[in-house]
Formats: sequence, structure tokens, C-alpha cells
Amino acid sequence: MVSLSKKEQQLPAELKDLELENCLSLRSLPANVHGTTSLRELTIRDCPELVSFPDSSFPPMLRGLVIWQCGLESLPKETININRSCLGICTSADVMSYPHSQAQEHLPNGLHKLSSLDYLEINWCPLLEFFPEEGFPAANLRKVRITSCKNLRALPSGMQNLTSFQELSISDVPGSSPCQKEDCRFDSLRKLSVIGGSNSGLSSFPKWMLPPGLTNLHLGKLPNLDFQTNWLQNLTLLEDLKLRDCKKLRSSPVEGLPATLSRLEIQAPRTAVGERMGKY
Repeated sequence: MVSLSKKEQQLPAELKDLELENCLSLRSLPANVHGTTSLRELTIRDCPELVSFPDSSFPPMLRGLVIWQCGLESLPKETININRSCLGICTSADVMSYPHSQAQEHLPNGLHKLSSLDYLEINWCPLLEFFPEEGFPAANLRKVRITSCKNLRALPSGMQNLTSFQELSISDVPGSSPCQKEDCRFDSLRKLSVIGGSNSGLSSFPKWMLPPGLTNLHLGKLPNLDFQTNWLQNLTLLEDLKLRDCKKLRSSPVEGLPATLSRLEIQAPRTAVGERMGKY
């Protein structure tokens, strides 16, 4: 299928969910897709010949947009203004959500305008280096997950303005620190997970990355992390602590743990905590 038939070019007025998958020859979407006022979710997967969208903007009520394994070279300028609750930016091989994500060094400007954005996930953008200077949307953003962005230097500044921000997960981002400035402190954060890798240069956490209200802290695969229990002294609400494959951990950090801690999991190489690798 190269394009939709003339009859199909006119999408049903009440259409709320449109999903196109494995259309290997599809090159274009209906020209009037922007006029489908009831459309809420648009999902396009495995359409490698689809290189562009109609010149007009997306449907005005669109809240969910997922693009996976497509050959997109451009998106409408208005894309970034969609009043979405969830934005997925997922790339692998030739996957793109924004033009040539494999070659993207920054995300499009206007990310801060997504006032309804609740959850932002960015996967497999190996050349992504920067976030827009405007930072993240401040109103409702609750959760951010970043995976396998090997060249990402830092999170955006202004994190202290994210009053609803509660959960941050960073995995396989080898930069020396995901947050290098005090003006990106995580005041409202409740859950923090940082999983590094063999190239992770993270050796310590700035104090503003560990706010007093933190309840869950998971650290793993951080070979240069010199864990100190004094980091935890101000975490008076900490309930769950997991430490995995942190080679510089030389003893079980029993002393100095918060009294609120209800779960402690340590998994490390035998040269670190004990003769056998396991959970303690």
C-alpha cells in the first residue's frame, strides 16, 4: 500500500484512534488528517517509506502521538504544540520521532509548551547532547525516563520549577553527572533511579540531586561511585534503597541509614561486599 484510497482519504468524522502498522510501502497520510477533530491517538509503526506528514498541523484534539520505525524527515511545525499527556521519543536503528533522531543533538524547541505533559520518555537517542534551553514544561510533568542517550551531557536547568515532578529514571547515560547545576535541583522528587554502565563517570551526587523528600533511591552499574552513607543523612523519608554493581562499595552501609528505611537491597561483585555476589 503506497497511499490510502480516495475513499479512505476522508477519515470518519468520529474516528478517535488511528493506528498504522507494518505498511511497508505507505508514503503518505490522508491530506485532511488535521481536520479529524475527534482523533485523540495516532500511532504509526514500521512504515519505513513514510517520510513526511501533510503540511498542515495535526488534529487539534490529539493527545497521544507514537512514531516508531518510520523514515520521517520532517514533522509539522505545530507538532510540538500538541496538548498531549504523553510524548514518546523512541529511536533504534532508523527509528525516529523527530527528524533523524539518530543524528539529533538536541530536541525541538517548544518542549516547555506542552502544558499537559505528564510523562516524558526518551529512548535510544545516541547523539542527543542537549535539551532546549527553555527546559521541561513546569505545570504537570511528573515523570521523566531517559535511556541509552550516550552523549547527553546534562538535564536542563530550571528543574526547581517542576512542582509536580516526582520520578526520574536515568539509564545508560555515561555523562559525569546528569545534573551539574544547582538550578536543576529536584525539590519535589520522590523516586530517583540512576543506572550507569562501564563508562559512567559519576563518582558522587550533588546534594541538590538528593532532596529530603526522596522515598526511593536506586543506584546501579556505577563503577566510580564512592558511596557515602552521609549522603543519606538528610533523606528522612527514605523507604527503599537499592545498590547494584557499585564496585567501590567496600562494606555494607548499615550505619547512617535513615530510620524510615523499610527495604535495603545490595547486589555487588564478590570483590566488593562479600565472597559471593548476591543480595544482602
